[in-house]
Amino acid sequence: MRVLRLGRATARRYCGAGVAIAIMLVLTGCRREERAVPRPVAFPRIEIPAERYVSADSVPMHFEINASASTERREQDETVWLTITYPGYFPETAIYCTFTPVTSENVDEVIANRTERMALNSGGADSEMTRLTSQGGLDCTMTVTRAGSATPVQFIAADNGIVVSGAMYINVDAGFAPDSIAPVVDAVSRDMLHTLKTIRHD
Repeated sequence: MRVLRLGRATARRYCGAGVAIAIMLVLTGCRREERAVPRPVAFPRIEIPAERYVSADSVPMHFEINASASTERREQDETVWLTITYPGYFPETAIYCTFTPVTSENVDEVIANRTERMALNSGGADSEMTRLTSQGGLDCTMTVTRAGSATPVQFIAADNGIVVSGAMYINVDAGFAPDSIAPVVDAVSRDMLHTLKTIRHD
């Protein structure tokens, strides 16, 4: 076996090189991995209409809506349909209302039908429910479903002469974040609550 003998100067050079390599390995091992941090999701700013209300035209009740909203009316066999939209504010949102004349004989059936439809629209998600009696004596119920429903606001108002029902429909992509439409849901539920408080026969 051949033995390599090193002088003192050569040994010092090898020793110094070994120390330098050891330091580099330590520093490399301690280097932190840089990970990309996702930016928070930014939702578009939504302009909320002011709380100013007017009575809707050509409906069989005193029915107040937001002054910034527009309406479209249809009628068939004494039933009136009213579509409420918010041009410039919530272009993908509409509130579809139905005014159904009833008698004491069929009012319970009509209310049951509307209530079942509200439950189906909510898809079994948890909903906030508000019940009240309007200025005109109608029994009113409003539900707000915030867990990703395309019909987050629904209502029904009834007495022995008429049943008024409505649902807010919002056009959203599948898998949308509920927070992205929260301001719209809050504003529409605010308006619909005012509508139910003030609804009455003319």
